[in-house]
Amino acid sequence: MSPLYSCSLCQNHQSFPAFVILYKHIRSIHRNDMLFNIRCTLNITCGSVYTTFESYRSHLSRYHRDLLNDCNLSILSTTSDNEQPSSLLLSDTAISQDEENEHIDEQEIDDEDELEMFQDTRSKDNVEEFTINSFAKHYTRFLLDLREGLLLPQSIIKSIASYFTKMISTLFKIIQNQAAQSLTGLLITLEDIMKLISQIQALMSDIAKNEHQFLKRCEDYFGYVAPIKIKLNDQDYYGYYIPMKQSIKNILTKPDVINYLVDNCNDNITQAKNDPDLMLTYRDGTAAQDNPSLKIHPNSFLIQFYTDGIGITNPIGPKKDEYKLTLFYFVLEDLPDLVGICPTKYLSLQTNQTKYFEAIIKDLNYLQTTVLAVQTFNGQLHFAFSVLAADNLASNEIGGFQRNFNSGQFCRSCHISYQFKLTPLTDISFLPRKVTTHNAYVQQVVNSSNARIIAGVAGVCPLVVVAMLKEASAKRIMTYAQIEQKIDAFVYGMNDQNNKPPLVRGKHLSNGHLVGSASQKLCLFRLMPIIFSDIIDQLTDTLEIYTCLREIISYTYSTRFRKSGLLYLRSLAIWFQSLMVHHLPDLMIPKVHFISEYWRLIGANGPATHFWCMRYEAKHLYFKRLATRSSCFKNPAFTLAKRHQLRQCLILSNKNYYNIFSETTSLKIVKHSQLSILVQRLFKENHIHETIFDECKSIHYKNVLIMARSAFIEKLVYEEEEPCFVYVLHLLKVQNIWKAVVEHLQVIGFNEKLWSYEIEFRGTLDLLDLDRCLNVLPHGLDIYHVEGSAYINVLSRLTI
Repeated sequence: MSPLYSCSLCQNHQSFPAFVILYKHIRSIHRNDMLFNIRCTLNITCGSVYTTFESYRSHLSRYHRDLLNDCNLSILSTTSDNEQPSSLLLSDTAISQDEENEHIDEQEIDDEDELEMFQDTRSKDNVEEFTINSFAKHYTRFLLDLREGLLLPQSIIKSIASYFTKMISTLFKIIQNQAAQSLTGLLITLEDIMKLISQIQALMSDIAKNEHQFLKRCEDYFGYVAPIKIKLNDQDYYGYYIPMKQSIKNILTKPDVINYLVDNCNDNITQAKNDPDLMLTYRDGTAAQDNPSLKIHPNSFLIQFYTDGIGITNPIGPKKDEYKLTLFYFVLEDLPDLVGICPTKYLSLQTNQTKYFEAIIKDLNYLQTTVLAVQTFNGQLHFAFSVLAADNLASNEIGGFQRNFNSGQFCRSCHISYQFKLTPLTDISFLPRKVTTHNAYVQQVVNSSNARIIAGVAGVCPLVVVAMLKEASAKRIMTYAQIEQKIDAFVYGMNDQNNKPPLVRGKHLSNGHLVGSASQKLCLFRLMPIIFSDIIDQLTDTLEIYTCLREIISYTYSTRFRKSGLLYLRSLAIWFQSLMVHHLPDLMIPKVHFISEYWRLIGANGPATHFWCMRYEAKHLYFKRLATRSSCFKNPAFTLAKRHQLRQCLILSNKNYYNIFSETTSLKIVKHSQLSILVQRLFKENHIHETIFDECKSIHYKNVLIMARSAFIEKLVYEEEEPCFVYVLHLLKVQNIWKAVVEHLQVIGFNEKLWSYEIEFRGTLDLLDLDRCLNVLPHGLDIYHVEGSAYINVLSRLTI
């Protein structure tokens, strides 16, 4: 008698007479399971665990192809005459060898150019009534995933829908053929089956027939909120606005969101109350004291606005036309969402701006003055507007300044004039702007006839990096070719690999312009002393500038700021400006002066990371990719707004808004005897007597990537807030819970030249919950070796 093969992924462990049938069952039923986890037990030498169907299929094609080729299903012929076959769909042709190529490179699974894959996190234990309406809902969700999760073109989606209807027709013919050969009568007539399948075919065709039908289904099933068209003038100029009230209500209907926001808000208020010197959010700044909404309801949820412009290119146009779009976001505490999209040129007129912002202001005033009720919360929800964040170009645009203005001042805060640009701030001082002086300068701008288009301001970090490399070349320490070779040869750590900057070539240094994204430039700036550790001491003109700017950045990137550090940050900014005036006067751009205003902005509005423009670069990247793939440039603003809302439908269709789950890579089985003696001794001390463990190289835990051979900060100690580092040796599942086997690192001291902590390995092991690795700084750190010593570079200042 042939052995039975059971499916470990099914709750009832369904059995199958042949492995090829089990394989087809797993492929058709479980291949897209979010919690796919199967162990191969086909051979005594196997035993590995696979968390994706593709890796499991690759293993089978390499080591068990004979089982996949086994088409001998003679066992089916021994079925009792009184027994119904286990499936009407089983036939010799149905289980023939797959024509698809089983050899799939695992590297092809992780396509870095694709957007995030959405997983259906709905519980499989939910009792659901299976009707035609429920089928329509699931089919609509499937098409929504293809469109907004995978960004497939509409033509491909229509082709898939067409093949589905053909498959349904083929399915009926198979059922009809099997029923004719069956000796047992069916409980349902063929006419009823045909009627049902015809109804399903018509429904599938209707959903995918046109855009209107699809959007209607998304609105019925997933709460799709269509962008509202705002007519700006009689020339058919339109902007698009997404009702903020409805967006917030849809987000807050998810139980995990409201619980997170309430807990986070209460926790921040409690911490700030217990430690008045601590600044965590806008509530802790001086501007909140004058906020009328917070005066009435101190526990209100904070709504922040952000605006920025993006450029999208038409690849099929004769001149590669570029569209400039202005995007508006709102941030509910830490949840960003889209408010509106409008072509930038339409907002150059004040009348158009007034019409466009009218709906946004109306929604915002409603949220601040009216209580919002949601089903997931029993109490009353109040909201307060905090700040409008923008970069230099967008902040001028929001004020209606589409042209360059020069009234003799280049700073909006202190109105310093150009004649004092090269005067150190240690020698002069300016009064901050007031309402009267600000209005006077605005009126001067309005009366100005300057027609030069406004330009952006360059970042300071790349300027300092280029200045340091140019100094190395000017002093004949290194040539441009040697600099390029040294940067290219540097080995970046696992955690810094994603932000590895491109090559810095000689022409970039000659032009004074570094290529790459903002994150890549920041990574290069942060690691400059480590990359050029052998010559950093010889850069006498720029090293002090770098060190001062590096300390300023550690404060501005801090998520927890102390009010007592504001005056010190101010002194650092003044000293940095003075150093730039003395050593690099040709690089005294306005943004160097803007740094002197950081302390005042943070004191008024809380930690700068909350209104940091870099937080929205991922959103911009999504819209740019979407514009390229959708190939719609007739009305790109409407297309992007609509597709964004469909993507929100896809996210909100899941059981939870936060798709938080633990996903592992490179999973394998490790025996207790294979672990080191120190690890075995650690388990004995913790009374762990398991003999077999699951081990992985990395795990996505609470949206944080934790990798073995990475360092984390467990806690801060002493008044100096010195970090306690741990080094992850193993990621093991102990008693069905993922834990980290870590080695404690001893901090020798802080090296100001390298701006890094010098550490050494102590040989003391510990077993930590993964949460303890994320309490202080929720991301991994790399260890770099310089002249035989180990160093860890931390970007932000750490505060208890």
